[in-house]
Amino acid sequence: MLATHPEVFAEGTIIAGLPYRSANSLVQALFRMKSYGGPSDRKLDALVRSASKFTGPWSKISVWHGDSDHSVDSSNADSILRQWQKIHEVEGPPTRIEEIDGLPRRVWYDTSGHDVIEE
Repeated sequence: MLATHPEVFAEGTIIAGLPYRSANSLVQALFRMKSYGGPSDRKLDALVRSASKFTGPWSKISVWHGDSDHSVDSSNADSILRQWQKIHEVEGPPTRIEEIDGLPRRVWYDTSGHDVIEE
């Protein structure tokens, strides 16, 4: 919904999910959940960009994924981050890293200084 309706959602959260449209069937989704195969980063970027004709700002996102999840491999969180880093043009390392209650929080800021992605 963040990809298809960015005009409705200023921000949203992806919890233990898969990159947008990285699977087109239940079988593909099961393979992707275990981190087998999947579209290239370039293709993932194109999939989000083609999801909506909206020309305004993309939704900010927060990605949540535990590293002990046995259903959805945590590498999917990395793919989601790369997908949305391209969308927000904030590729590379996070702008800020902090620790909250002993857990890491990584944040990417756009060129205007607004946080657009957090993990």
